[in-house]
Amino acid sequence: HPPSEVLIQQWSCSIVSSISHDITLYYSPVPELFILPNGSLFLSESLLEQTLKVGGLEALAYLLLKELSHIIKSHLRHNLQ
Repeated sequence: HPPSEVLIQQWSCSIVSSISHDITLYYSPVPELFILPNGSLFLSESLLEQTLKVGGLEALAYLLLKELSHIIKSHLRHNLQ
């Protein structure tokens, strides 16, 4: 996680049986969401709050699954090569 930010919560999930993902929620006034090539997803508290306020759980699910789909489809590995 970014060194200047404070970790709030971290948990693991498995969307596809062969892939495990760590999802880290951290404090940041900047709304951001990113995923690393190893499948670790980072979500700022400000983006979480904005997403839930505007679109609810459906919007949050969309954001998380959209980012995780990049790992499932190997977009990051392809872009790094």
